[in-house]
Formats: sequence, C-alpha cells, structure tokens
Amino acid sequence: MSSICGFVNRKGEMVTKAELNTMLVELDHWGADKKGEWINSSVALGHLMLLNTPESKCEVLPFYDVESELSITSNARIDNRKHLAKAFDISNDEINTRADSWFILAAYKKWGIDCVNHLEGDFVFALWDESEQQLFCARDRIGIKPFFYCFYNEQFAFASEMKGLLSLSGIKDELNRQWIGDFLMNIKLDRHSTMYKNILKLEPAHSLIFKDSEVKTYKYWELDTQSEIRLSSEGEYVEAFLEKFEDSIDKRIRSDWAICSELSGGVDSSSIVSICHKKLKSEQFHTLSDVMPKNLAKLNLSSIDDRKLIQDVVQYLGLKNNHYLTGEEKTYLESIERAATIQDEPPREFLNVFFDLMMDKAQSLNSRVILSGYGGDDVVSYFGYYFHEELLLQGKWKKLWKEIKWRSELNGTSPYGRLGGTINHALFDSSNSRNLRKGRFTKRILKDYHNKRIKTGIRDEFANELDMKGRFQYARQMGFAGSTVREKIGSRLTHPGMFPLRLEYGDISTGHNKIEYRYPLLDIPLIQFFTSIPSTEKIKNGESRYFFRNAIKGLVPDSVINYKDSKGNTSPSTTWRKFRDKEMIVDSLRSIGMNDAIQEFVNVEEYIRSIDLERRTKEFSNLKGQRVLLLHRKLQKLKGLN
Repeated sequence: MSSICGFVNRKGEMVTKAELNTMLVELDHWGADKKGEWINSSVALGHLMLLNTPESKCEVLPFYDVESELSITSNARIDNRKHLAKAFDISNDEINTRADSWFILAAYKKWGIDCVNHLEGDFVFALWDESEQQLFCARDRIGIKPFFYCFYNEQFAFASEMKGLLSLSGIKDELNRQWIGDFLMNIKLDRHSTMYKNILKLEPAHSLIFKDSEVKTYKYWELDTQSEIRLSSEGEYVEAFLEKFEDSIDKRIRSDWAICSELSGGVDSSSIVSICHKKLKSEQFHTLSDVMPKNLAKLNLSSIDDRKLIQDVVQYLGLKNNHYLTGEEKTYLESIERAATIQDEPPREFLNVFFDLMMDKAQSLNSRVILSGYGGDDVVSYFGYYFHEELLLQGKWKKLWKEIKWRSELNGTSPYGRLGGTINHALFDSSNSRNLRKGRFTKRILKDYHNKRIKTGIRDEFANELDMKGRFQYARQMGFAGSTVREKIGSRLTHPGMFPLRLEYGDISTGHNKIEYRYPLLDIPLIQFFTSIPSTEKIKNGESRYFFRNAIKGLVPDSVINYKDSKGNTSPSTTWRKFRDKEMIVDSLRSIGMNDAIQEFVNVEEYIRSIDLERRTKEFSNLKGQRVLLLHRKLQKLKGLN
C-alpha cells in the first residue's frame, strides 16, 4: 500500500507546503520507503511509497511530465501492462522499466478521462491536468484501493485514508449521525458516506473531476451481464478458465518480496496455493492458516476448524513453509484496540479487525503480499445462488425438477420442500417483485428490527431521529437486482454491503504492516469470463460450485474438492479468542462510564443486560460485543482519550 494525498485551491491561490507535510506525516503510520511531494501554485500532490513490485524501485511520485504539463500521484498495480504496451508502441524490454504510474499517465495522454476504461488492476490515482485546469481521480473497479475527499477553506482535498484529511486544520471531525446509526444496526445502504459528515468516499468503478470549483463523479464500468460465451465442450470451458485463473495469479505475484497466501482448506484458497506452489520457489512462498489451538474439542468449538483439510493440502502439494496461526499470544481486545487505532472509523466488516495475526506473521517473513481467496464463492467459484430461481423464471420446468432432485439427494432433503422454497424465493424475494413481498414480510422485518435494536442497545430517541426502523426495512427489502444468475452476480459486485467494505478496510489494515492484500479470484477478466459461461455449465447434477470444483481437479486433493461444508472465510482463532477472553470483554463493556461519548447513541446498561441474557441462553462464542467496543474506543480516541 502506498499512500496518496493532495489538494487544489478553488480560487487559484497559492497552497502551502506545510499543509501537505502535515497530511504526509499523519498518513505515514506505516513507515514509507520513500516520500515525495509536488507543488505548483494552487495544486499540491503528495506520495508515500511502498516498494513492492520490481518496477516501483525506479518509480518517482508525484511525477510531473513537462511536455504534457501533467502531474500524477498514485497507488497502483496495473495488470494489463503488456496489452497497454502495444497501444503505446513500446517493446517488451521496455515494459519492465516502466512504472505503473507511467502507464496511467500514458493512458490519459492517449484517451483522456476515458483512460480508466483501458486500465486493469488495483489502483487509485489523482492526476492534475494544467492545460485543462482540472484534477482527475479514479478508483479501481472492485474497490480495493480507497479514496476519500472533502472541501475545506476554499480547497478540495483528497487522501487514501481519512486521517490525512482529518489532520488539516480546516477540517471538522463532525460525526455523521446517520453513519453511526447504520453502523450499530448493521445497515449498509450507500457506498460514499463515512463516519465524518464532511468527508466522502469515491465509489468503486468511479472517476472524479474537480474543475471550476465543482466536483463531478462518473461511473465508468459495470460488469457485462448480457454476453454469453458458447464453447463446444465442458473441457474447453475449463481450459479457458484455468488459463485466465493462472494469469490472474501471475499478475498478483509480481513482487520483489516473499509471497504469502491464505490457506483455509476451502477450494478457493487451496487452488490459489496450488498454482503459486508451481510458480514460486519454495523459500519464497509461505502459507498462512488461521486455526484453533489443538485439543479444544471439549469447548465444542472444533467444528469450525478446517485444520484437517489444510493438512491434506500441505501433504498433497508437499508444501514446506506452512504457518498455523492460533492467536494464543494476543487477546481479543488487543485486536479491537489495533483496529480502533489504525482505522479512521470502526470497520463495518469485522473480519478485518482480526486479520492482524496474518499481517504480523507475513511481515516477520519479509513478505509484502498476502494472496486471498476472498470473493470466490460469490463470483468465480460461485456457490450456486439463484440458479433454481433462474430456471423457474425461464420456464425450464424439467431441468429445474432434475436439478432439485439431484440437489436434494446430495443433501438428504425433500425435493418438494426445496421446490416450494424456490417458488417462494422467486416470487417474494426477487428484486423484481418488491411490491409482492413488501406486505408479506413487513411483520417479520419489524420483529427482526426490534430484536436487533435490543441487541445493539441503540437508544430509542436516536433511532427515531434517524428513522432507523424505515432504513432497516428498506435495507432488508433491497435484494439483488436481476432475474438471471449473471445479473445477480453483477448486482452483488456493486451492492453496498458486499465486497468494497472488506477490501478498503483490509487495504488500510494490511498497509500498516507494509503489506498488500491481493485477490486473484476478483480479477476482472476472470470474473467476466466466468459470468459469461452459461448457468447450466456452472451448476450440474445438483452440485453447487460444480464448474470450479471440476476445473481444479488435480490441483488440490479430492478431500478438499468433495468436502461440502468448508468454513473457508471464517476466522477460527477469533472465535476461540472471544471464548477465552469472554470475561475480559464483558469487563471492558462494564467499564464504559455514563459520561462516555457512546452513551449518546447506545444505552450501554441495556446493552449489557442483553449480553447477560445471551450468556445464559447461548454459547458465549456467539456474543456480538465488538460493534459497541469498536465505536466506543474510536470515539474515545477522537477525544484524545487513549
């Protein structure tokens, strides 16, 4: 993770180097390898460099091109460099000498603001065009690299983390009460608001132009959900898919440092590890597995651990550098505290809070890259959501009944019950049928709202002020747009509660350890190819993830391919740490004083009563205490209380 920042004076007046340095100092919580700044009258750009790819060693940012009068600062890994090289007429030998920012700048020179349509990879950048007197900014299509912006003292300012903006004297850290209410109730309805009223977030697949004192944003990309690829056989689909899968990994192992990869025992992470094992020298490749400590069967927590599958993969591939992370050396509250310190708002995707074990281990192994299989089951390794509904809505009754019977035989369930569920879901849960389901589910949603309000302890007056009941109901009814599997996948990619939250918080969190998370299964060409495959190739014989499991045969052991209940993206060490530290967690909640800032939003006494009830009726490992603790600690830090 590199960091970027800058500002433009709206009146064309001189900007100061001191303000830019203030932003850079605040952003450099991770110890940048290089620092750069560029100031030209009313514009200032700043950069903190993470040396990771081979090309970054010769990269200078911000960079000013005298001939074109363009200046750029960026945090980018451009993946289609060879394709772009042909458009720019540079040789293969020259490709390896060109920094990623050079490709962005060259793309802008050739295509102007449409350059983003020609860029692939993980990126965020800001480019000042002197001749047009405009600042052009863009964020990658999935939303891995974050970008925040605001207005202050007649200036437009931006940064890759909000702390860069909050460091400026003219920025008020006034809280966004709607964001806090949504956070407490776990409502995710927009992708541009933040915890601070005056700071906004640029959405994924969007560009921004600041010109003539105005900001305009544009959506420049969305997944093509209409095109379909037709090949002659299943084998051809698999061959083409594997070629793109390997290519997605090649792009993401471009680093001068050791490569780490998550290994959970699921098909996503295991297949990534298998391909990396073939491509990398053993001493340069490590696997990281989040597991429970051994001999915890008596706690009834071992069922969430896939250690046996992980060991099957290690043995099958002959892996040498395998690291099992249990978190025994770190308390649950230490991870909460780290997140409250590094993140500028409480993370709305909680797994990021507890990935500190992975980050610390990777850093100790001299690595700056962690590969993750995150996102696979929602897109490329597709779990099979909506397939039966698609067949129903398309009137393919015989095919539907066959698939339902096969699925029921595999799961030991009633085909008639599954058929009824499919009809119910297609009629009442489809985003095309919101009017039908509105009345049907209102009572259930209101009951869920009441239970959620009690469990979060949110104050009645605060909830009523924001109409949290209405927002909760709307969020529950929002659904995913479309009637086909392709359209549903496209909708999931852009849904405010899906990928970007985990990705952008993850980028900031890993960046603190000078590490980048990279996601091979969220590669755009790979996603587009898989989405364009006919649905009947993705799911067959009642098997979810049929296509992906078939494609990776031979790459991973059969035990992984055939296992239907992998825990995959869970964090077993987090669950057991929460169990181990349960009294410490409750004591921390009880220590919240009546005058603490969180009391304005949460009735802490009521919240603790709900916890006491949960402790008497459920396994304590299910306790959801992190939401209130994270908000409490963040509010304390904003007031300078450590």
